[in-house]
Amino acid sequence: MLKDRDFPPLPSQAPRKKTKPLAKRPCRREATGLNDLPVELVLEIISYLPGIDVQHFQLLTLTSLSLTNRRLHTIVGDRLYTSYDSLFCAPYPFLRTVMSNARLASHVKSMFIRYGPNSHADRLAYAPSIADKQLIKDGLKKLAMSDWKVWASSCNETNSGAELLYATMLMCTPNVASLEIGDGALQPKSLPKWLWIIRQIVNGHFFGKVHRFEHLHSIRVDVQYLKLGHLAPVFKLRSMRKVTLIGLVEWAHLEDDRPDSLRRVLPAGISLVEEVHISKSFVHGDILDVLFSSFRKLKMFRYWSTDERFVNGHAGVDYWRSPHAARVQAYNDDSAGNNYYSIVESLVRHQTWLETLSLSDDRSIHRAAPFTARFRNFTVLADLTVYYSMLIKDPVDGASIAENIPRSIQSLTIQFGDSVARHYKQVFRYLALNCQQYAPSLQKLRLVEDSVTIKWDRGWVEVEKLFADRGIAFELGSVYSQDYDYANWSSTARSETDEDSDLTSDEESLYSN
Repeated sequence: MLKDRDFPPLPSQAPRKKTKPLAKRPCRREATGLNDLPVELVLEIISYLPGIDVQHFQLLTLTSLSLTNRRLHTIVGDRLYTSYDSLFCAPYPFLRTVMSNARLASHVKSMFIRYGPNSHADRLAYAPSIADKQLIKDGLKKLAMSDWKVWASSCNETNSGAELLYATMLMCTPNVASLEIGDGALQPKSLPKWLWIIRQIVNGHFFGKVHRFEHLHSIRVDVQYLKLGHLAPVFKLRSMRKVTLIGLVEWAHLEDDRPDSLRRVLPAGISLVEEVHISKSFVHGDILDVLFSSFRKLKMFRYWSTDERFVNGHAGVDYWRSPHAARVQAYNDDSAGNNYYSIVESLVRHQTWLETLSLSDDRSIHRAAPFTARFRNFTVLADLTVYYSMLIKDPVDGASIAENIPRSIQSLTIQFGDSVARHYKQVFRYLALNCQQYAPSLQKLRLVEDSVTIKWDRGWVEVEKLFADRGIAFELGSVYSQDYDYANWSSTARSETDEDSDLTSDEESLYSN
């Protein structure tokens, strides 16, 4: 008889030797540093460094970071060339770099340039080498301009004007979207090169392979001698959407400033500009009427009127000493005044598109409207800043303001003269009690008085409570307060540095003086 033990066990039945369990090894986590993160996270992290953003960067911080390693050099280097500011960067080295490197040239999105006799006077002139001159010559030759030889010779001169170099940089940066210019008053009636280039493009003249400014949508010009007639090509650019002009002076009775002359270069409906900001300027109402007619759909208009170009400051003196002075009447309050009512009447053509309107001045030099303006017809107007006489007939007529503001209004700022607002408390009580009927979208009401101090008495407390009960913020302030800038004309703060860079590569030398 066979027994089970006489047969060798099957492999599955063989006893297994007990093995000692392997000791658990601690998991090793490889260290993760800045260089291991995705590009998106790196850009997010460096955005928190002091002074770094697309428009206003701290130059030495970016250049130092770009030299850390190869990967950060690639990431930060692209950001380094996103914005050009003539305060930091000498024009010739920058031009040399963007002309020789199309990838870096394509990264330039914004430019801030200043030119003229007093601009960067402490900067030593850059002496181009033979290799530099040849590079500029070859770059301009590729653009196939008819006068590229003359242009290259002018750029390569040791004392070539910065304004010419800036204009050449514009020709080599096809993706520039924002342009800020400090016009240096080269001489009266002279057209800056950058503006001449835009005029050539707009008028369809052959200009070689120079790009057509397809991405330029915003421009800000600190004006000296330029007029709207000179700046007409800017308004006619098909890509342009926002124009800001500082210090513009336009009369209607001078030969160069007549409305008919402006209408010939800015015919009705030719401009696609949607936002216009005119600050620290005086522009006659007839000139503004021609300007408004040239827009197809104007969505925002801010106008800060001032007389400082007539009687105050260096710019005013320069203007009156120019050849224009012989044909200009003497300054007086009547000639410098603005009839804001006529400006609103000219804007009626845009009443179905205008979303923001601000009419301000720093010395109350405007002429009071003979009767309230027709703001009720502006069907999408959400943000309004005006003088009180344009909305209110008298201190006891609360219905006038309620009936004149548009139903779409969300933010309303009303300006008063010295110690005037206190007489109109009854008007604002009426508005608070009837705002749901007349201004259902109102979220903020601000009263601004031309007074150093504002007396906040019991009457204003009651008015504030009436608005607060309806979910509307109510403020009473002064034009002299730090948070008031007339018409939201925020000045651009730019950091300056006198430190010299000891960087040696060709790209870093771009930022040397």
